[in-house]
Amino acid sequence: MRRYGEIRTRGVAIRSEGRVLRGRLRIPAQARGILLLLDDVAASVDLARALGGLGMASLAVDLGEPEPANASNGTPDGRCSRLFDVLQWLCVQPKISALQIGFFARSLNGAAALIEAARRPDVVQGLALQEAILAGAGPWLNRLRIPILRAADGIEAPVLATWLVHNIFKPSPSGPLSATPARAPDPSRTTCLRATRYHERAPRQTGRLTFAR
Repeated sequence: MRRYGEIRTRGVAIRSEGRVLRGRLRIPAQARGILLLLDDVAASVDLARALGGLGMASLAVDLGEPEPANASNGTPDGRCSRLFDVLQWLCVQPKISALQIGFFARSLNGAAALIEAARRPDVVQGLALQEAILAGAGPWLNRLRIPILRAADGIEAPVLATWLVHNIFKPSPSGPLSATPARAPDPSRTTCLRATRYHERAPRQTGRLTFAR
């Protein structure tokens, strides 16, 4: 019998900006939190499976094709709006809306995740980036009030999952991938060489999600 109960897996379809974002949701019966895996859904399968074994729910979803940056507000394309819609979708899902939320983002999804984390520190427990491109997110770096982590590329899924759980949902000063102080990343791109913590401020506790645009 699994430690955290049966794990249910299903495909999801989330409407956003006239398109449908397709993702994969995995929920242990006794989920401890949920991590949004903002990357190619197929590439996230092993990490999602490892997280499930640690009692963490996960939603793997790619925010879509890149578009020109919006020069008026500095946000990267429409990915921020799509991520907002994903969070709204989570808020009405049974057994999910009360869970603590973390982001794990790669590539072009990194900027949108960083911006939404800065906007909603009451909702987002923490953010981890891996080979993330942060073009357009620079103005938001100083507004962050939650732990931001950087994961080295090429880490095996079970090791990465353990590190994410301990550093986003249960911060730990020790371990093979322990977080260490670091300067804020280059606003245009991060080069992930090692695991680092950008901010040492303790994460806020989150309750049931509420949204106001």
